[in-house]
Amino acid sequence: MVSAASPFLLGSLADRHGLAAAFALQPALIGLCVLLLWAGLRARRAA
Repeated sequence: MVSAASPFLLGSLADRHGLAAAFALQPALIGLCVLLLWAGLRARRAA
């Protein structure tokens, strides 16, 4: 669900605050995805 909505959310962010703000947010979102993936894999191993 989030992966389908993210292009629209980034587009609306770019419309409201500018393209630079949207591109500045992208590395933080990618980092958050990597962190969630790592936590999910770790929880799977523990179970």
